[in-house]
Amino acid sequence: MRGLEIDRWLPARRGADAVAVSKRLVWLVPPGVFLAARSVDQHQVPTLLGLLAGLWLLVWAARRPGSAAIVLLAGLPFQLFVLSYLYAHGLPSGLARAMGGWKEVLTGGIALAGIHAVATTGRRLDALDKLALAFIGTVAAIYLLPGLFDPGVRAVPQARLLAARELALFAVLFLGLRHVSLPSSTPRRATSAMLIAGVVAAALGIVEFAFSAGWNDFVVRVVGVSRFQTEVLGVQLVSPFDRRIYGSIAGREHVRAGSVWLGHSGLAFHMVILSGYVLHRMVAASARGGLQAAGALLAAALVLTATRSAVLALLVMVLVAMGRRAGGTSRGRVRAGFALLAALVLAFPTLAGSTIGDRTAGAVSGEDPSTEDHWRGLDEGIASILERPLGNGLGTGGGEGDRFGSGATVVTENAYLEVGTEAGVPVMVLFILLLLVAIRALGRRSDDGGVGAEVAPWVRLSAIGLAVAGLLLPVFGLQTSTLLWGLMGIALNRTGDGVKSLAYSAAPSLVRFS
Repeated sequence: MRGLEIDRWLPARRGADAVAVSKRLVWLVPPGVFLAARSVDQHQVPTLLGLLAGLWLLVWAARRPGSAAIVLLAGLPFQLFVLSYLYAHGLPSGLARAMGGWKEVLTGGIALAGIHAVATTGRRLDALDKLALAFIGTVAAIYLLPGLFDPGVRAVPQARLLAARELALFAVLFLGLRHVSLPSSTPRRATSAMLIAGVVAAALGIVEFAFSAGWNDFVVRVVGVSRFQTEVLGVQLVSPFDRRIYGSIAGREHVRAGSVWLGHSGLAFHMVILSGYVLHRMVAASARGGLQAAGALLAAALVLTATRSAVLALLVMVLVAMGRRAGGTSRGRVRAGFALLAALVLAFPTLAGSTIGDRTAGAVSGEDPSTEDHWRGLDEGIASILERPLGNGLGTGGGEGDRFGSGATVVTENAYLEVGTEAGVPVMVLFILLLLVAIRALGRRSDDGGVGAEVAPWVRLSAIGLAVAGLLLPVFGLQTSTLLWGLMGIALNRTGDGVKSLAYSAAPSLVRFS
């Protein structure tokens, strides 16, 4: 009993007698599960097991919010591959579907821990907290009281629920991570885990680009992604046996790297987020060896996605990082400038003859079809907002609207207009204010001190990059928003506000601060 440390995983109770009783009663769980499984229909057993696993995960996340956040941020890019592989090798569909909610369960546990921390410490909510709560409350009101925000369009209930989740889940995670009590090691551990995951995703993206046929066969036949999406998620795929997205380099057709994201934009913005860390360490003149190699992998994978908005985001991040107000050393800024120049020189043959080069030249001349789509989407988004300031309704955005066929989908090619066309101008304004205030808070965080002060500078770079990219593409999908706002929640964590944090030491490492 002592080696199992059961009391560590159970809710805290006062008194040794209560702990002893809990340890005795916990052995009733296995027979209880067996009896419950015998009493329900056989087809409902996987769902029951999923609910039990979800309950355990919720309690664990509430008791260990720092570890839960690390698992969430590092594991999120790989969730589709993991679930698809398990389903292809015998996992029941009901259990696979239930396991797909792991990120929502972890977020819920972190939120519960945050609520408990606020209640026990008596900490007052600041302006950023109130903005996030106003955003969540407005989205919740639109979802729960559609009659008050009747746009004349009724998406199916599932589409509305998924849209509300995509709009507001990041804010719930952000608030929870701001207020939970985090160990001082959490920011470093989270960065290390995310960097390892990013390097793996980047390497797989390069493999996909170099060996596209073998990669596609691995994704479809070995991992079974297409089967999982169609049979479990109910997604209608245009090309289930070819999951590649094509572009051109030097007049030859090649894939646009998507890696475990199975989409070039998802991988591109994943690389943008992690590039903020590499840039910050370069400017601080503390990026050596392994970290430089990791940065090269991230940059290569980003270029191979052929995503112009991501490249623009990276350039803006470099300029911000090299500014004197960003801190760092003169030597570091010079090194970052030379690194940018070298990267552009090395990437020029690819960029000049690739989809990026062609589309950029076409954008200047006005002949690129993609650029025309961007301008058309911008015009349609503005017209839609002027016609319906309260939005077309939840579930009519580019994701759920296309999936469920709402009939009122407006693709704006702009992250902010997309929020407005779907949920209305009030939600769009709140989202923009929340993003801007959070970026400003990150800029002040390194001076304020606190648990997340040491990671705030590079998280700010990443947030600025994605904010700029959002002007050209709807970058704030569920997964990208979770990664970015989860990091911002850790960086702006309010444990020990006003206490100076240790800065980076001069000895860098590939996967950890040191």
